[in-house]
Amino acid sequence: GKSLLGAETTQDVRIAKAGPMLVLKLNAFSGRKAPKDAHDIAYLALNYLDGPGKAVAEFAEEKAAGNRGMPRALKTLKNFFSDPNSQGPMACAAFRMNNEHEAPEREEESLLIRQQCVTLAQALLSSN
Repeated sequence: GKSLLGAETTQDVRIAKAGPMLVLKLNAFSGRKAPKDAHDIAYLALNYLDGPGKAVAEFAEEKAAGNRGMPRALKTLKNFFSDPNSQGPMACAAFRMNNEHEAPEREEESLLIRQQCVTLAQALLSSN
């Protein structure tokens, strides 16, 4: 867009902190098991403006602050994101790959997406 002085400009605008959004999306996935929610969890953390490490740190801040949604979020990570073939990573891959995540010719791409979900879940679970 244009600045107040008329110059062309591009800005990154943060609209929410990653920690509370991750808690929210994990709780949403826990209830609905919607592939979009699984995708949003991974996308939010992996593409966070300040980097995935900062997203994990902000999730840890929610733990320390006693976010009431945290127990369910942690349970969701443990129950649905524990390995590449669990429901969360499979749902994420299904969403990103337009339900072609189990096609033999796309096996490597699917596994990469699913493993990213598991790695993220492990980082979130171990964050302090």
